[in-house]
Amino acid sequence: MKSSAVVAFLSLCLAQTAFILHTLGCSLGYRL
Repeated sequence: MKSSAVVAFLSLCLAQTAFILHTLGCSLGYRL
């Protein structure tokens, strides 16, 4: 139970990080 919660938390963090990097990459690409 605890390990699955940790996995879900890490997955959420990775998804959020990927989304932020994707947004920054698009905004930078759009500026260039």
